[in-house]
Amino acid sequence: MDATIKVTKPVLKQKDSSAANLVAAIYGLLFVSGEKGLTLAELNRVLRKVGLEKIKAALVQLERKLSLDDESGIEIKKFGHSFRLVTKMEIKDFIHRYLPNKIKNPLNSKTMEVLAIIAYNQPCTRPRINEIRGADSFQIVDDLLEKELIVELGRKDTPGRPFIYEVSPKFYDLFGINSLDELPKVENFDLDKFRQGSFFDSNRYGDD
Repeated sequence: MDATIKVTKPVLKQKDSSAANLVAAIYGLLFVSGEKGLTLAELNRVLRKVGLEKIKAALVQLERKLSLDDESGIEIKKFGHSFRLVTKMEIKDFIHRYLPNKIKNPLNSKTMEVLAIIAYNQPCTRPRINEIRGADSFQIVDDLLEKELIVELGRKDTPGRPFIYEVSPKFYDLFGINSLDELPKVENFDLDKFRQGSFFDSNRYGDD
């Protein structure tokens, strides 16, 4: 007689998708997704037949639960279209102490200049960027396009029909914001404020 024991993996059945299980599933999925995070569409694709409305409700429930839990150092934030698990600002000093060499600006100062110009003046053209910088920005704009931090919107109906640019969803993810309204408020755009890369750190890590 064959004494081999066949082990089968447990399957999450649709009937097991209670509110509590759904919240737990989303929590786990966001955890394993890491810095990439997950969009509603991606969650909907993984959590088959659950439905967007239930997923949205579970996200709100999980977000509220983590936010109100003083013993949790994790919260949910939305970056562009993606939801991610991040550490709470209240414990950032401990995180920075553990990671003394915190993530620095992955962009050089000239690239930051052009990106800041586009963010604060979009929709923006290359001639306008060059005018503000006082230097040619052709290669830098191409680099930003390659890094997918800006996108082309089309051409402006002016002589030469230059391309028009604005920041991409990846920009919001990189700087940890949901909209341009969360950028530092400036009455008049001052390029000098961004030459040392403080723009990046002030938004990604918050100010005390």
